[in-house]
Amino acid sequence: MMWIGAAALALLQCSLLAGAATIDKRIVNGEVAKAGDFPFIVSIRRQDGYHNCGGALLDSTTVLTAAHCMNDWYSFSVRAGTLNQTTGGVVAEVASRKIHPEYKKSDGVPNDIGILKLKTPIERNETIGYAKLPASGFDPKAKSTALIAGWGSAKKWTSGEVQMLNKAVVPVLARQDCVKLDAKADRDSIICAAGAGPNICIYDSGGPLVDQNTGEVIGISSWIIDPPGSTIADTDVCGKTPSVFTRVSSYTSFINESLGQGKQSSDVAKGQGKQSFDMAKEMVKICGTENGRTNKYGVTVAECIREFKLCATEEAGKSKAGKAQEIGVIADCVDRKLDDRPVWP
Repeated sequence: MMWIGAAALALLQCSLLAGAATIDKRIVNGEVAKAGDFPFIVSIRRQDGYHNCGGALLDSTTVLTAAHCMNDWYSFSVRAGTLNQTTGGVVAEVASRKIHPEYKKSDGVPNDIGILKLKTPIERNETIGYAKLPASGFDPKAKSTALIAGWGSAKKWTSGEVQMLNKAVVPVLARQDCVKLDAKADRDSIICAAGAGPNICIYDSGGPLVDQNTGEVIGISSWIIDPPGSTIADTDVCGKTPSVFTRVSSYTSFINESLGQGKQSSDVAKGQGKQSFDMAKEMVKICGTENGRTNKYGVTVAECIREFKLCATEEAGKSKAGKAQEIGVIADCVDRKLDDRPVWP
């Protein structure tokens, strides 16, 4: 098993991590991304300023990434809103880290998912957007296609990270295609994707696997299956076998618990303080519940609720009472955010 992101040197003894390459190289067999392709992607930076992992911005203070990317030194800050991971965009330091309670560093890295909370918000603008997530339980079909993106290696895990964001289209495979090569992939909470050809590599860890039809982040880059016959000494390993991605829809509750946290937003999300309306009932009215896609925006319930909570938080911040007072104001805010959201190409 080859992990794809975080402390490569520290973890070399037990596995290879995925994520590195020279400036003229890219995600294995990929191409340079264009502005607007992945407005939610962030570069997670080490304390020394170097890129370490990818992540997806869920709201102004929440980043979704792989659990194995997270510790104080290796996830110190994030850079958003730029294709060039060394310059431009917006940089925010990490305030806190939340690793899934059942994450393990062995046995196929189960529950490889974590949340970073930022010290300062990263607001939407012409180059920054927030990721869309799938409905709870969504499982992509084998033979569908998805996009990977990151600043990782083009081929060898010993290379350095790339400067410009790269992307590639990859096939979604049946889980058994991964299990046949590595029994540790035998669980429902992963997605098996890529293979010989375009693929992830070192420093692509934590980056998104994106449904090509919906633009939803359906997976998180986790680890690369060892090519048959390879050893820990082999470095030319990327782009030869399928890779394992954490299936985002298996962790909807874990993710939603962290959205919009911070003092104001947690108060609003939990309904603390007296409101002039029932927060839960209004969320259902606006966002819908049937089949995950009945709201007028054509987005998942999870995404709509996330925007609802963000809007409630914003309105609470404007109120002297520290509470969102008018549902109409929140509804108008949700309209603006979802009607103006970036359209996936």
